Formats: sequence, C-alpha cells, structure tokens
Amino acid sequence: MSVEYLIISESGRALAASAKNAGYEVSVIDRYADRDTVALSRSIHRYEGLHLADFLNDIESYSYLQKLIKYSVKSGSNITAIIGSGFEKRPEQIEIIRKYMPIISNSVKTINLAKDPMKLGKLLAKKSINYPFSTINKNDFCSEKEFLIKELGAMGGGHVSVNSNSLLRKTLFDKKYYYQEYIKGTVCSVVFLANQKTAQLIGINELIKPTQFLTKPFLYEGAVTVNLQDKKFSDEIYRIITEVTKLSKLSGLCGIDFIINKSGIIYIIDINPR
Repeated sequence: MSVEYLIISESGRALAASAKNAGYEVSVIDRYADRDTVALSRSIHRYEGLHLADFLNDIESYSYLQKLIKYSVKSGSNITAIIGSGFEKRPEQIEIIRKYMPIISNSVKTINLAKDPMKLGKLLAKKSINYPFSTINKNDFCSEKEFLIKELGAMGGGHVSVNSNSLLRKTLFDKKYYYQEYIKGTVCSVVFLANQKTAQLIGINELIKPTQFLTKPFLYEGAVTVNLQDKKFSDEIYRIITEVTKLSKLSGLCGIDFIINKSGIIYIIDINPR
C-alpha cells in the first residue's frame, strides 16, 4: 500500500520541496499557500486562524482533512502527517492529529522541554553547553543588568524585546513571558538531522540583522549560509547538536539558534524541534 503525506506547518514550502525532490507527493496545510508551495503539492489548504495548532477546530480545515482521508481510502493509500512549525505553544494538539492518522514529529515531551527555558538551561549545563540565564522572575536580575523579555513557545523573533519599563508593567505577572540574560554577538543557526542518538550537520547560517521594523530589533528577516573556518567552532557546534539530540531525544530536521559573543563563546538561545 502506498503512503501519501500531509504537511502541517506555518509554512510548508521547504518541507514540500524536500518531499518533491525525494519523489513523494504531498498535500499541505499552512498559512500562506504561496505559488511555490502550490506548485510543489498535490493539494493545499490555507489556514487563516489564530493558532495553526487549532486548525482542527476550523470547519474548512477539518473538512479539507476529511476529504484527504476519504481520498486516501478510495485510492488504497495511507496518509501520514508531517508536523512542521506552529505547534510550539500547544504541542499536545499533535496527539489529537494522531487520532486521525499516523504522524511524523518530535514527541510532545521533547517539544515541551525544548521550549522550557528554565529546564533546558539546567539540562544543558550538565554537558557544559552555555545558555543565557533565564527566569520567570524579573527580580532575579540585578538592576543594572540588561535582559530580554521573551514569550514562551513563540517564534520568529518578533516577540523579543529589550527590558523597558512600559513592557515590564505588562509582562511582570504574565506567565506567557520569561526573562533572559542579553548576550550580544553574532546570531547564527545550525540545521541538522537527528535520530534521538546522533546528529548530522546540514548547514550553518548567519541571521540577517533586521531593518524593516525599528520596534522589533530581533525579528527574523532571513539568513545567509556561512562556513565556520575555525575548526574549534565547527567541532563545538557538532558537539552541541549531538549532545542536545541525546539530551532531548530530537528527531528529524531540527534547528538550533546560537550567539557567538565577542570572546568567541557560543551560547545556545533556542532549539527548534520540527
């Protein structure tokens, strides 16, 4: 029996292109339904709700899913969901999708760990991997220390702000936010394949400094692939992705954002399990 794949992601283009290159036919649920993704997929549905993880609550999205299931039964194939970005805030929704079809995804436990800065920091420290001090209590920072305010489970950098009195009044008692030591330096990301035990490096990118919105200094605006010429850095990156894979049981195509400070020290700032 043949297998068909349904990609569910904020943007399904990269996953659809990878599947197409590997000879697989896919359908897609994402937020954009752009021309490239349309050309790469057998069918596509654009979800316009607030949170992608809640797409099953949308009548049109649910109807689209049911049509895909009926088509797979009629054609004698099995449909499997591939989970991309968009489930970081509500990873438990992945288990609801599993009721309708098999899924390919990191576990809910792994996603929760990757998106819990306090637990993650303690875990990384055991393997001597640097991670900025993070807390839900602003008072843990001394008054002169600069820190960032971040939203739990958010992505894209638009949610990140440098400490300011106006924002602090809003977020001090909001459990959706946490405070993180501000490490300055070159912001990079590494993409790798993981199988819970080992990791295979795919590429390293340097993030482009945002210029479009002055009020969002950490907004993601793209990245450029780079080669780390210093073997010390490349060896450390490989050690980090291997240790993180084993510690958090990462699977599939994953990413880690990191900063290289002016002293050449690498700090992990975010893990993206996909």
